[in-house]
Amino acid sequence: MTNMFTSLKTFFKVQERDQRYVKVLIGSAIVFILCCIQVKNKFLFNGAERPVFEFFNNLPQALHGPMIIVTQFGSLFGLIFWLAVALRFINKRAAFTLLLTAVTAWLLDDLVKTMVSRDRPLLLLNGVHIFSGQTFSGFGFPSGHSTFVAACAVFLYYQLEPKYRKYLIAAILLVGISRMFLGAHFPSDVLGGWALGSFVAATSSLIFGMSKTPPANTKA
Repeated sequence: MTNMFTSLKTFFKVQERDQRYVKVLIGSAIVFILCCIQVKNKFLFNGAERPVFEFFNNLPQALHGPMIIVTQFGSLFGLIFWLAVALRFINKRAAFTLLLTAVTAWLLDDLVKTMVSRDRPLLLLNGVHIFSGQTFSGFGFPSGHSTFVAACAVFLYYQLEPKYRKYLIAAILLVGISRMFLGAHFPSDVLGGWALGSFVAATSSLIFGMSKTPPANTKA
């Protein structure tokens, strides 16, 4: 029993807390609160949000296949992918803490959805393009896929070498765009998801610390 507790203590030993996550924590919290206010008051919906949604939702139908693939990075397949990245480029501890982060983000997303209770585009707008008879259940804010991909990518961001970080940003952006293209979410759903996921990732990173830090000469 003593050996087990010693192993757990060693496993969760904090090597370093990257203080850049404090800025991520504060910034994402502010953005998330602003998104909640916008959603509840429908502020700027017709003036800014609706045109952005319609732009992405009306992109060429030829993009349907690629968008279906891209959106999976915010799903169960995405979890497998992100865990593989953590194992390959960092270590087992990073993979385990990433799993905790992702599950927490998903649960919080469901909780916020219930609290805010915003309907999806199909119920609020006419002429929404839904491909291949797809249906989306539950409420729309925040986007679960956007929350999930942001939680995973932001958690990994400062633990990977800078040369890989552009791919993390691309994954976050593309998943969000795919959710609007597929007619599942409004822009504020996506932005709120990014903010919530980033908040959870920053909190987790500050609690558990870094499992591995990039070499000093590459840290940026």
